[in-house]
Formats: sequence, structure tokens, C-alpha cells
Amino acid sequence: MVKFVSVILLSSLLLVSCQSYSAASDVATVSVTSSASVMIEADTASFTISAESVRKSSEEARKDSSRLINRAVDILVSEFGVDKNNLTTSQMTNSPYYDWESGRRELVGQIARQSVEVTISSLDRVGLMYDRLSAVDGLSVSSINFFKKDTAKDMSEARKLAVSEARKKAEDYAEGLGLQVVGVVSITDGSVSNVARFNSGAMLEAKATGISYDSSEYYRGDLSVTDTVSIVFSLK
Repeated sequence: MVKFVSVILLSSLLLVSCQSYSAASDVATVSVTSSASVMIEADTASFTISAESVRKSSEEARKDSSRLINRAVDILVSEFGVDKNNLTTSQMTNSPYYDWESGRRELVGQIARQSVEVTISSLDRVGLMYDRLSAVDGLSVSSINFFKKDTAKDMSEARKLAVSEARKKAEDYAEGLGLQVVGVVSITDGSVSNVARFNSGAMLEAKATGISYDSSEYYRGDLSVTDTVSIVFSLK
């Protein structure tokens, strides 16, 4: 993948006089803050399937919600070949359910909730899975989250770019003052983030499964990692 680099510079100039370590002369400094972003490509997607049921007893509610979740898991495993190791139960609760319409709290039954997080790397099949699961009445499917599993190299590149641009900015300030950058006084690491920027994508055809239901259009979008650094340079 060809990487596109977007660099955002936020710079502030602070010239101060202070005593040098050798106490021989005053040292001027310039403080610069720089941010750099590196575009990345998603290799993983995740979404959550959820089911809830209200019944007279806890056991009835639990069985009903479990039936929906088990149906969804069966679709993912048997129709799409999803490994069960990529399924994680994120919620399983059973609690009293009250009616407040009469102005008083009245116990009417039990509510059971179950949620399972699905993580997959077959991005070309995400739309098909999503549409297939959405066709199951009573099942809730969350929005799709696209991300890259390992961004260590990308973040390293973003850091280097941020430092490089910070020095360039400091040198521009120094040149305007007839000075030179001669050293680094301090470095403060900023935040690193993953940012999704959505754009048009290809429609994912649900008809490929041979099941009759309308397909939705999904947009994977662009992702980036961003690093920010603040550096105080010494000038001479």
C-alpha cells in the first residue's frame, strides 16, 4: 500500500533568556509543537451482536436471548466460516423488568441480555455478514468498526515525521532571527490517535449468499495514526 502522509503543524514561538548550564552566556530557546499523520489501511473489522428478551421468569428470558445469539453464531460459523475464537461474549445479564406507565414501579417479569463481539479479517465479507445477521428478527447488530491490528511501525513513522517537521519549523524561526538551532532542551510526547475518515466505497453485494434480502452499502473509509510532539530547541 502506498502511504500518504498528512502533516499538521501547530507551532508556537517562545524566545526567552536564561542562564546556560556553563553560566557563560544567555541561551535563547524556541518551543515548537508539531503533529504528523500517516495514512494506514484497515485489516480487521469488528461489530457486536446483541439479543434481549423479557419473559415472566429468568429462565425463560435467558433461553430466549440465548436462542437468538446461538442462531447468530451458527450463521457466522456455518455460512461464513468464522472461527469461534474470534467471538467474545461481552455482556450477559439477567435482571428484573419493571413497568412505570402507571406511575408506580410494577414488576412484570425478567429481562435477559446477551452480547457477543465479532472480530474478522475477511473484510470483503463484512457486508454480507452484516446483512445476513440483520435479517434475523430480534437480533441487534452494532455499527462496523474498521481498524488495523498492528500500528507500531506506522506510529513510529508518524513520530519521526513530527520531530522532523518540528525541527524544520524551529530552523525557520531561527533563520528569521539570524540564529541557528544548536541543540534540544526538552521533548514532550503528545497523544497518539487513530482517526477514521469516511469516503465512498464499493457496494457489498448480499446476493452472493443466495439469500433473498436487500443489500446495504458500506464505507470502509480511510484510517490514520497521528503523533504530536513538543520540543524546546536552543538557539545561538
